[in-house]
Amino acid sequence: MYGKLINGNLFTAPKDLIDGDGKVILDFDTNIEELTKYGYKEVVRNVPAYDSATQYLAIGGYDESVDKITVNYLVMNNIQDPAEKLKLKIKELEDESKFLKDCLLEMSEVVYGG
Repeated sequence: MYGKLINGNLFTAPKDLIDGDGKVILDFDTNIEELTKYGYKEVVRNVPAYDSATQYLAIGGYDESVDKITVNYLVMNNIQDPAEKLKLKIKELEDESKFLKDCLLEMSEVVYGG
């Protein structure tokens, strides 16, 4: 993929381009010679490792060199819905409470003979 940075925003090359004289350049996005002539550069992605179950990627910015633009990403943690988080915590506490009650019952049977 080829693109160019304009005011900090990445714009990808159009499929076809109409130049300043009204001439249409067909399949512009695959013609590397024309792309570079009009200032477009190869776009490469710098994708870090992340856990898609708990994280997501956000664009962290661009680095531009003479012949390419590198897209940098930030690893962000998913924001869990507070209500969902509370339900999960209540469920964990209920499970722990049941476990402790079962332990007490088992211990009382051992002590008092059941």
